[in-house]
Amino acid sequence: MVLMGRALVGIFAGVVALCFLLFQNRSIAMARFLGLRKSVLVLLCALVFLAWLPQLLNSVDVWKSLTTVVRTGLMIILAAMIFSALEGDYSLRRIVEKTLVRGSAVICGGVALVLLFFPDVYPYLRFDPELTIPPARGYKAAAAVVALLIPLLCWIAWKSGDSNRWLALLASVACMIIVTETNNRASIAGLIGAVLVVSVLAALRFRNNIRVLWILGLAVLMAGSLVFWVILSRQGGTLPSGFEGFISPLMIDWHRQVVWQAVLETSADFRWTGIGVNTIDLLPGSDALIANTSASYTPNHPHNWMLEVGAETGVFGFLTLFLTVAVFLSRFVTEFWRTGNVGMLAIVGVWIVYWGSGLFNFSYWSAWWQASFYLAAAIGLALVRDR
Repeated sequence: MVLMGRALVGIFAGVVALCFLLFQNRSIAMARFLGLRKSVLVLLCALVFLAWLPQLLNSVDVWKSLTTVVRTGLMIILAAMIFSALEGDYSLRRIVEKTLVRGSAVICGGVALVLLFFPDVYPYLRFDPELTIPPARGYKAAAAVVALLIPLLCWIAWKSGDSNRWLALLASVACMIIVTETNNRASIAGLIGAVLVVSVLAALRFRNNIRVLWILGLAVLMAGSLVFWVILSRQGGTLPSGFEGFISPLMIDWHRQVVWQAVLETSADFRWTGIGVNTIDLLPGSDALIANTSASYTPNHPHNWMLEVGAETGVFGFLTLFLTVAVFLSRFVTEFWRTGNVGMLAIVGVWIVYWGSGLFNFSYWSAWWQASFYLAAAIGLALVRDR
């Protein structure tokens, strides 16, 4: 995905599913997988899908809405299968951890070098020598994915005492270079949120550990620097005539603010049942151009998962998803507070990066984006069992 494109996420997910079926201890893994059905968290997930059913009544493309919901459910099941296989096999977890670290160091390190020093190599990596898209734009989606890895890589560097530590640090730095060089502000926003939340939790839990407090202080300083960088990078932009935003465009660009206002107005008449999953760009007027610009009011999606899910699945569909996300997060925080397992902070970080950056970037229903998150969460949750 990082090197060649989004389609590789789907291919990788298929390979993982096949590996599960051929897994030596698949009977044990399957028993663990089936045991998950008794979990309150799984019941909440099921409730979300039930709450999404009414949107089919209003959808302008019922088949698209239905297949999108089914695909999302299958991805969650695949993630649960991966977690079940890893949770009960220590040696497999070690293999996956080393592969994650070394693979990230090599691949993300290579991409960082391309962005910094060898941009002319990019078309050949995409097997298209005539490609004119600059690498900073081509790797925009990859930046969102590697941002999910940063909390896990930082945790591995924290706990490891061998070469994995330095490789994990190298991979973390490479991931940050990719995020900043692609100017992926949504991912930066997610990372800032993760740093702040994790820092507060760790400071409260380990308030007597000077080493931890020093590291957290540096992390908060980095987050502040990123906020400053975002503001500076927006200086000098032009605004369309008549623009009235709800926040300074130095923090959130004017186009997103206009899109969000348009989505709120469009979905007002369907607030209870929703307008149909993954169909907001099909509604009349969604492709209309904003006055004096070449930008449309709803370009494929609203760049905000809350507005997108709320508009497309209705109030109950949104509230059940929001509740589920919050309950999962509270479980992670509670586990960290009870045990002091720093690995749970990494999971909190992944959670905040995904849902935080999702307030500004890709469609919640994008298959590659969902798959990236579910895979990162499943693998991360299994790995943090080992402190």
